[in-house]
Amino acid sequence: MGEDYIDTNESIAQYLFSSETITTPEDSAKQINRVHLTLTNRKTKKLLAEYTGFYPAKMKRYYNKSDLFAKACLANADQIGRTNDITPYEFLDAVIDSTPQQMWQPFTENQKITKSSQFDEVWPFKEGLAIVAKDNKKGFIDEQGKIVIPIQFEDVGSFNNGRAIFRQGDKWGFIDTKGTRVVPAQYDFVLPFVGNLAQIQSNRKFGLINTNGTIILPPEYTEIERLNDGFIKFQKGYSVNEGLLSPEGKIVINLDYLEIDKIINGYVIVSKERKEGIIDTNQQDSPFVLPLEYKNVEILEHEGKELLVKLERENKHGIINVSTNTVVLPLEYNDIDTLYRKQLKHLMKIRQNGKYGIFDVKQNKILLPTDYNSISIFKNNEFKGFVKVQKDEKYGIFDVNHNRVVLPVSYTSMEEFSDKKFKQKEAFLVRLELDGKYGVTDVSTNTVVLPIEYDKIQRTYDKDFKQTLKVKKNWTYNYFDLSKGEFKDDER
Repeated sequence: MGEDYIDTNESIAQYLFSSETITTPEDSAKQINRVHLTLTNRKTKKLLAEYTGFYPAKMKRYYNKSDLFAKACLANADQIGRTNDITPYEFLDAVIDSTPQQMWQPFTENQKITKSSQFDEVWPFKEGLAIVAKDNKKGFIDEQGKIVIPIQFEDVGSFNNGRAIFRQGDKWGFIDTKGTRVVPAQYDFVLPFVGNLAQIQSNRKFGLINTNGTIILPPEYTEIERLNDGFIKFQKGYSVNEGLLSPEGKIVINLDYLEIDKIINGYVIVSKERKEGIIDTNQQDSPFVLPLEYKNVEILEHEGKELLVKLERENKHGIINVSTNTVVLPLEYNDIDTLYRKQLKHLMKIRQNGKYGIFDVKQNKILLPTDYNSISIFKNNEFKGFVKVQKDEKYGIFDVNHNRVVLPVSYTSMEEFSDKKFKQKEAFLVRLELDGKYGVTDVSTNTVVLPIEYDKIQRTYDKDFKQTLKVKKNWTYNYFDLSKGEFKDDER
């Protein structure tokens, strides 16, 4: 766990983003910019992590956003809660303040501390104290520049929750804001406090202590991982089983389960012997809200606040509301899946006995019964809520946004005519076939563009006719101008 950690006590300006050391406030005032980084889930738009710090203005052009965030993660793992790489499902944004920032604002003009005066190095303030270095030793000053913790340590880290790490020889411990050694230098490695808990390492094993130095988990675990909502997952020895610790440091799940995944509102999915269930970490006497009897338990992403999960048992699927302990869909469907993963995640495509339907989780209502051979979205255009349905070799269109039939299931075929190359503003054009004849309808307004009476209708992508339909009727070809809603004068 600790091998990839970079000491947080190094100045972001000096150590993290610059190959050149910045040591004086005068240099800092000229070279330091502030950057605010945010990492969000592309699908849910949920904020995963954020970071605000400084970096040299002159180095700006050498780093892209991913570089900045990755370096900020490594150097500030205790603050940002993330050290892993950015995935394709995550979006990184950086807002850079181009105005140089004065990192030394706590000091007046007459109190600025420079390398040429009292100290060799000065680090940014955190919790009202800043690390200073002199003759290869480190201590702390307050915002008035007064030494409050003597310069006596071989190495120290910035304060987190009133505690700072320090090194004596090859061992690490913690001091408080008065310099008292609340945890002696006895561990091979320690990480800064996150909340009231800090990770310790001894003999390549990991544990946890609280701010008083009391051991919460002895250093005998092979892995400790922080999860969302402040929970901590741990493993021991060669076992793949996992346990769970609450943010307060209390064991809520022993090392009994193969995998612990996703904690939402205190609920956690657990698995054992290839079966999954859900435990409520707030309930001690009877924690299981779903017993360990399901092949798969999946939390559904939707726009409501209640926790909904999709269940699978003996090849049957259903949905349950864990928050209210009520059945949303009984466990009798062959499959349940999100209709469109990018939008409208509350809509589920359900399958029963080889037929498909649509269920609205938000309304707790079946929009379409399982009577259709297929249900699909139109892929070439931005999803506008229209789905193509098929029943007994016939096709129709249903509007899931307004819960209405747009076109009845009576057409031999239908093809989307609006795509990236053939844009029609807000129109959503579909070519329809009925009894061997073709027409075009604007589904968004449910208006007929061309009646179903043509032998052939094609889109043209010519430079001069990119908004044109080529039609054939009675062996005669003509061109229909979509922008004007009329046929061109010349026949071709």
